[in-house]
Amino acid sequence: MCYTGLDCSDIPDNENVSVWEHIAWNRFQVFFMDLVLYLDQHPVRGNPNSSSFQIDWIKVEQRTNIELEVPKVICSYGDIAALLNASPNTNTTWDCSDGLICLPDTGLTLNLDLSFQGSGRPGWVEVNVPNAGNCFGHTLHKDVWLGTPEVPSIQSIITPCNGSLTLIITNKDTEAEYEWNIQGSPPIFVSDDGKYIDISYTPLPVYQTIYYVLTYSNQCGSDSKYGWVLIPPCYQNTGHLVVSPNPANSTIGVEMINLPDYSSHPMIIIDHYFNTVKTITADYPVTTVNVSDLHSGYYFAYIAIDENQRIYSSKFLVQH
Repeated sequence: MCYTGLDCSDIPDNENVSVWEHIAWNRFQVFFMDLVLYLDQHPVRGNPNSSSFQIDWIKVEQRTNIELEVPKVICSYGDIAALLNASPNTNTTWDCSDGLICLPDTGLTLNLDLSFQGSGRPGWVEVNVPNAGNCFGHTLHKDVWLGTPEVPSIQSIITPCNGSLTLIITNKDTEAEYEWNIQGSPPIFVSDDGKYIDISYTPLPVYQTIYYVLTYSNQCGSDSKYGWVLIPPCYQNTGHLVVSPNPANSTIGVEMINLPDYSSHPMIIIDHYFNTVKTITADYPVTTVNVSDLHSGYYFAYIAIDENQRIYSSKFLVQH
């Protein structure tokens, strides 16, 4: 016998229908089911007749077409969670995360409110439908954001002798909007999603300070974060990294200029979102890195010395 999936729409309405339902996990030696697997010959691995496989268990379940609708961001009383495609007499059990007040309205709707003030936090809403329409009951879950955006955490990457400063939001909220304001009028580039900003400046043999204001907002409100970055001086003999060619599409050479032999240290390649994409053992004075497998975009090569007390970095572009 061949078993196929059964949807709720397959069960006739207003008719006497016997629906057999088994809600359990079963071992084959207890509950038998015919399972048909189609095998084909792999062009490299050969004939499957000489292979073997073992099946431990199979989970069979049937779910309703009920959906849980919740706002992505919850601000205050008046936001509602609702069950869609459910009959009026559907039994439900609602649950909410810390930070949320759940006030049942009807079995199919839930009034939501915040139980705190200040910076926002992640949360969730769940509803359990134990047995709806002769189908296997289940729990629906939605992750939400509660209140205003989280205070941004900002990471800076400085290349003093290359005249480049990048500021990156490491905890960006996808439902929030960000606006950067840099003191003065240096050439800047802001990413499409506002997560990072590139600032160009003139390298000088003195310390420089760049001040910024980051405004972050969503429909619940807005706030601003003020900060500054101290740019080290760039002298003629200042140690730094140079990447060539730049842009590149296959390999790059990362040269250590005016640096001691750091061949025992790892060289790390990160993307513009501060994700590590490669870790290579540095070769002095030039480390060759394969970048052909990286997506087009900006990256950084850096070496951290003395437990990140000194960081040498250089920005480069991969362009396929």
